Amino acid sequence: MAEKPFSKIFVLYDFSDTAQAALAWAKGVGNAFGSHLKAIHAIPDWINIGHTGDLKSLVLAELKEEIEDPAIALEVLEGRVVEKLTEAIEKETPDLVVVGTQGRTGLVHVLLGSVAEKIVRHSQAPVAAVRPPASWPPRTMILPLAFDASAEEALWFASEWKQAVPSLAIHAIHVIAPPMPMSLSPDIVADLPGFDLQEAKRLSETRLKELLSRHLKLDIIPHVAVGHPADSICETSRRQKADIVLIPTHGRTGMSRFFLGSVAEHVVRYAPCSVLSFAPGKEKVV
Repeated sequence: MAEKPFSKIFVLYDFSDTAQAALAWAKGVGNAFGSHLKAIHAIPDWINIGHTGDLKSLVLAELKEEIEDPAIALEVLEGRVVEKLTEAIEKETPDLVVVGTQGRTGLVHVLLGSVAEKIVRHSQAPVAAVRPPASWPPRTMILPLAFDASAEEALWFASEWKQAVPSLAIHAIHVIAPPMPMSLSPDIVADLPGFDLQEAKRLSETRLKELLSRHLKLDIIPHVAVGHPADSICETSRRQKADIVLIPTHGRTGMSRFFLGSVAEHVVRYAPCSVLSFAPGKEKVV
């Protein structure tokens, strides 16, 4: 990995207002980290049906006219959108992929949110799902932490952001997932046989403080919650009026991969702010 985490940034661009917001946000990241940006547009394969002209050249010309920044490289792909974008990511190994998302439900979500979630699921590079209005620089970051190797990687990422944005407030959250269906409320969880909620919270608070004590320069504010991890992360994001969530996702196998990936995708879909996900085990920890 490069000395700085985001030396090469891909921005997935579809000419929408959401994509414009994502590009503006990516420029902010680029200015802060000294990044090289590339905007990529993928023409869906179904659009080419019955089209006899050079659609790729036409779209590239439109891309140049709209972005109007010679410092940003441009590329147009053709085919199945997620498949082609994933192939480009695997081939060129960017340090960050930026994609706009509305994070809504229903048809709007199906059309706009599904690409972001699929890129989060499949990309080997960190992915920022940017939700408008996305402010730069960010003021508040939510940092979900588990007590495993992904925590140190997340803290390394957070330290890089803190160096780039010294005013950034970071809230770390560890979520206690009860050994029962995650839809249960904390009040019901407290009455579960064999589950001592107060002791679980006490141990988690102690472990979280110990973990953060190795990163005092970040001045991180700790939180412990009980319930469904994704719901708790989203609620904390709303309560703290966060600008971004930094969360680990896939990169493992079996149940751990499924659990981490599903939580990250849920957060991308429902969080009130932008979400930056990364694959544990693939980032440099210092």
